[in-house]
Amino acid sequence: MRRRKDVMDVSGKTDKIVIIGAGPSGLAAAKVFKERGIPFDCLEREGDIGGLWNAATETGVVYDTTFLVSSRKFTAFEDFPFPDDYPTYPSHRQVLSYLKDYAREFGLDQSIELNAEVEEATRIDGGWRVKIKGESHPRFYRGLVMANGHHHIPRRPDIPGEFTGETMHSRDYRSVSQLAGKRVLVLGAGNSACDIVVDATSVAKSVHQSMRRGYYFVPKFLLGKPMDGLIHFFEKFPLPRASEIGSTRAGTASSSARTRISAFPPPTI
Repeated sequence: MRRRKDVMDVSGKTDKIVIIGAGPSGLAAAKVFKERGIPFDCLEREGDIGGLWNAATETGVVYDTTFLVSSRKFTAFEDFPFPDDYPTYPSHRQVLSYLKDYAREFGLDQSIELNAEVEEATRIDGGWRVKIKGESHPRFYRGLVMANGHHHIPRRPDIPGEFTGETMHSRDYRSVSQLAGKRVLVLGAGNSACDIVVDATSVAKSVHQSMRRGYYFVPKFLLGKPMDGLIHFFEKFPLPRASEIGSTRAGTASSSARTRISAFPPPTI
């Protein structure tokens, strides 16, 4: 990886594109640009690549028990499959290793600048003026690709009332030890929320989950096959839109575990 450049292009005339972020999307953009001969810089504010999958960085949001929720076959880049010895649903450590292998395989390392935090990007005539933290002069690029992710800053709901106990956003969750012996209430039913509920059941004093609407909880496997593979198979058959919606609802209802709570609203798609 390039650490930082001693000589910057501070002129307003450049053919380069800037890619902000070296997570999965940034790496994919860098590969395409390199293959097509498009000059670019890929700027990563952390000291390593991987984005949210890199637990060793401030950007990383994975916890010990993070695994993909889509199977390796349908998550991998088309021209770079996951290793055959990986499980159907790889862990976050395996995903990070895969992303680093991807960067090495396609020679992206020398095009990525680490510890290059973008403080400001301003559109100007003919391109963008980009200010990098610690650099005295801005750089200029003819185009900009935002690949900085969307999980770094937690979104906290404004809940009326007062609570004096410990509160934690899933962004700050790292290990099941944080929940040991506690009465845990998890708000939400997204991927992280459901993971944390499962984790908590093994160590917490009690566990409750609060949801604002009904949900289907779909298993990762059905009849021994990964669920996304089955969905992909049935999507090959063209159907009218109304039939697609009906079959999706019927299939989801038959394969998922519905919560059995009094007055719980019915799940919707």
